[in-house]
Amino acid sequence: MERIRFTHSPAFFVNSAVLVFALSGCSGLIYQSIWSHYLGLYLGHAAYAQCLVLAIFMGGLALGSLLASRRGPQWSNLLLRYAFVEAVICVIGLFFIWFKVKESKGKSLEQMEEAFVRH
Repeated sequence: MERIRFTHSPAFFVNSAVLVFALSGCSGLIYQSIWSHYLGLYLGHAAYAQCLVLAIFMGGLALGSLLASRRGPQWSNLLLRYAFVEAVICVIGLFFIWFKVKESKGKSLEQMEEAFVRH
């Protein structure tokens, strides 16, 4: 089997990975902010929404670390697995945004808030 030769330096790959991780973190914060806003409308108070989002986030970290610690040694490429999980989260986030934009066509902000609270 022939080895693949890369034309870029290792520093290029490290810098690219840092950029991807930074963009992932920024998009996660934006997604968290959107969920906090929507849950604040649903729960009636922003503090409850922040607590719920934080609890879900911490629970996801705990479950992810548990899964990675138990299954990680069996997996050959952890970075590829991480990229797959990030891609799945991205698709779910885009679907949520698409659904909310489709739902809000032609409605004012007050009408959208009322519709969200009723559901």
